[in-house]
Amino acid sequence: MSLNTTGTILTLANASTDATTLLPFYSARGLTQTLAPIDGAMFQMRTVNGELVDLSVSRFRKFRSLISAKDVRPPSRDDVWSGLTVIVGCAYLLSYPTTGGSPSRTPVTGSQLIEGSFTFYQPELTMMVGKISGSFEEWEAGYDWSIELNEV
Repeated sequence: MSLNTTGTILTLANASTDATTLLPFYSARGLTQTLAPIDGAMFQMRTVNGELVDLSVSRFRKFRSLISAKDVRPPSRDDVWSGLTVIVGCAYLLSYPTTGGSPSRTPVTGSQLIEGSFTFYQPELTMMVGKISGSFEEWEAGYDWSIELNEV
């Protein structure tokens, strides 16, 4: 994996404007990303005999993510609002068995890495922006920011 022009392995781009990047250089160092199933993706109940069964519907197998960072520049916030659709080249890695397996999501170009019997990759997800927050600390000249995202 290599760093892109923003200085991080994460990419975040507006899906409706020819994938214009939303991460200026020096805006995403110290990055953290969570990737979890959306609410409703897991629906398990017990039968009258105590057996646990999965009642989830496969079309709900989507991700939600929280991305946060602290750096000397903020991400692009001009005209970025809740409801905007973005393309996220995740920093978080997914993996699958190299023999007989395949990725469940589209891998970010050049992100696949074979290690032992597994192939690791950064998924590229189409997501919708949820809550956005940010702050600036003058003395340290640093921006803290976070963005909640849900796969569409």
